[in-house]
Amino acid sequence: MPSIKIQKSTMKDQVYEIIKEMILNQTYQLGEKINIDTLATELNVSNSPIREALTMLEKQGLVEYVPNVGSRIISFSPTAFREICFSLFTVVYGAYELCLSQNKIDIAIEKMRQLLQAQKDIDDHSDMQTSIKYALAFDKSIVYATQNTYLLSIYEQMEDIFFLMALHINQRNEEEHQRNIFEHSMILESIEKNDIAAAKHWFFIHYDKHV
Repeated sequence: MPSIKIQKSTMKDQVYEIIKEMILNQTYQLGEKINIDTLATELNVSNSPIREALTMLEKQGLVEYVPNVGSRIISFSPTAFREICFSLFTVVYGAYELCLSQNKIDIAIEKMRQLLQAQKDIDDHSDMQTSIKYALAFDKSIVYATQNTYLLSIYEQMEDIFFLMALHINQRNEEEHQRNIFEHSMILESIEKNDIAAAKHWFFIHYDKHV
């Protein structure tokens, strides 16, 4: 067997991961301009891998390029916000219907129960990021239960922007954590009762968010 050389991640990939983490942990705020020269100095790299990483993040939807301004972190316009919410509804509710048609809903229910309890165990608003991660994991558990690698791949491609959107919702509304728990409880209860109409209603309510 010929020797196989494992390639280390490129500088571009490393810079991409660093900037993405800075976006998700809010080192960069929504709408904030990214100064390429400053960032290159901070990371001790040339401008080239910074620009390449920003192009990757732009394709992912976390960064947007504005003529005469440059690259900046995405800012959620009302239209973009609703489109993201509708995309999430489409993927997760579609996964629910697929689970029903393939008799896989019990797989989803067990995981949803665990993640709902994890959300309830966070009894205040102090650990917002953990709360959001559990909330999104609740949604993802339905997609995961389909065991459809293509559908899961679609969800995971949008996962970071879903997280950023949820972070934005929670920061402007201190009651969002409890609302999430209530809506997830109603979704789970409807699914457990095999009440498809009620489940669709609560899925729609859950994803009908406004900027």
